[in-house]
Amino acid sequence: MNFLQDYLLYNSGNECPLNYHRWCGIFLLNATLGKRVYCTQGIDDAYYEIHPNLYIGLVGRQGSRKSTAKDIARDLFLEANPDSPIAASVQSCQDIVKRMSTDEVERAFTNEEGILVSYKPYTLFVNELKNFLSINPTQMLDFLTDIYDRKHFDSSTIKHGLQQIENPCLNLLACETPKWIIEKLRSNIITGGFSRRIIYVYEIERSQRIAFPNVTQEMKDARKRCIAHLQKLKSVAGKIKWTPEARTFYRNWYENLKSPDDEVMEGYYESKHIQLLKVAIAVVCAEPVIKLEFTPECFELGIAFLDSIEKNMPKLSIAAGRNELAIPQQNLLEVLEKNGGFLTQKEFSRYANKDLGGMEYLQVKRFLSETDQIVEHQGNIYSPARWLKEQQRKPKT
Repeated sequence: MNFLQDYLLYNSGNECPLNYHRWCGIFLLNATLGKRVYCTQGIDDAYYEIHPNLYIGLVGRQGSRKSTAKDIARDLFLEANPDSPIAASVQSCQDIVKRMSTDEVERAFTNEEGILVSYKPYTLFVNELKNFLSINPTQMLDFLTDIYDRKHFDSSTIKHGLQQIENPCLNLLACETPKWIIEKLRSNIITGGFSRRIIYVYEIERSQRIAFPNVTQEMKDARKRCIAHLQKLKSVAGKIKWTPEARTFYRNWYENLKSPDDEVMEGYYESKHIQLLKVAIAVVCAEPVIKLEFTPECFELGIAFLDSIEKNMPKLSIAAGRNELAIPQQNLLEVLEKNGGFLTQKEFSRYANKDLGGMEYLQVKRFLSETDQIVEHQGNIYSPARWLKEQQRKPKT
């Protein structure tokens, strides 16, 4: 089994959604790698080096177990990397720069050419993004956008003077509710630059209830293998090579990639190829025997991981539109999905009355029906997917 399989096995006894754990596993791999492993985006050494640092946002309503998934990842990361610099839950960007510019966080490795390379890793496990940004949201988001994938970062303030960070490597795993994300998207506090860099893992459906979460011996063994693998990664360094088959696969995928007609998703799609390369690095380095080489299979798996989160991601930006009823609309669709795509008319109305007045409810229901986001039939409300299943169940005449 590889690292990601072991990580999912270890977490199979709790209620966290699968995608939360999957992306936490990817994050652990890439945060551990730092800048020791990279790929070039081009022929040989042309133009760009892509390093595996990631910004990941676990998005879900209260009680969605996103914080649990993040805490499990944080505990495992610290056990495997006890000396790794970790940010506080609330910290100003000036304080982060001050710490990252010191020798305390500096790490070094010998690259494939025998040259000693130093870099400055810093990992952020954030309980709530709103709290982390509370000191100065705009300034912090600008900082996170600017330092992402930089070889050099300079900051100058009256208090601290010029502070320089060579080879910064910032990784962010944060939790937040969809309501807050939507409000900040709407008010343009979260803008295109940051949105192109962060991967939102937005989960709506509640996982299976487990009254007594359990960790079997098999799960404990899987956790030990995860820690051992992360520790092994600390001695891995070098450039990932492209096989001819991987180059052909990636070129065909990228040149046929079409951006959706959505402002936030369009920005994400402009950087999706970079995110794929970062995820593919994780896939390569998840294997028990690590061979720094891209293959079509690692890209296929990386695309599957990204596709798995794109079902819900657009709902954040759609609800952030100018329509004041957009958020209540989205809330109703989430409730419908959580209930298996089916609600009686009375149940649907009862949920709607929490956010909507009588005329607003009729307006929203009519809009959702006319845009084929719900199906009304005989006093019941169906999601399109559930309605299709109902029709397929009917005996053919």
